[in-house]
Amino acid sequence: MKRIYQTPLCLLASAALVMAVGMLAPSAAHAVIATLVQVVNTPANPAITLDVSRAASQIIEVQCNTPFGLSQPCTFVNPDAANGGQFTVPAGQKLVITEADLTTNDSAGGTNSIQLIQRLGQNNAVREGWTFPSGGAVMRQLQFGSGIVIGPGYQIEINFQSTALITNGATITLRGYLTVN
Repeated sequence: MKRIYQTPLCLLASAALVMAVGMLAPSAAHAVIATLVQVVNTPANPAITLDVSRAASQIIEVQCNTPFGLSQPCTFVNPDAANGGQFTVPAGQKLVITEADLTTNDSAGGTNSIQLIQRLGQNNAVREGWTFPSGGAVMRQLQFGSGIVIGPGYQIEINFQSTALITNGATITLRGYLTVN
């Protein structure tokens, strides 16, 4: 009968001792718990992670309406699809462009040329250029796997040239995300 009372008493004393150690040495208790709760990311047991750059708050959409022969600045498209004004990459961040939708409406029998320009003050540089045949209302979608990186403080412009007899300019929608890397 004595043994029945001694077992719960020993368990109660052990629990009190663990609580006392946890109160007196919380960093030691946290270290013990941290070793017990450890996430291991292996192919057999993958841990769920979130790519912060792909979070909704970091996604950017920029639209460029460019008449023939002119270089026009691109505007930020707000989440409510409103014009957010001329887009400038925020300080301390970079814009990674991952895709572009190019829409043209012109006559057949020529070629169209579109250039992506990054501008910082009076300095500009052509980052990418695309040439394709003209011919009616056409939409093309381009994907950039690793992305086109535009540095902080830069504005984006598009220049559109065409050898088609009739052209209504081009509309380009650029999509990407902001990152601090």
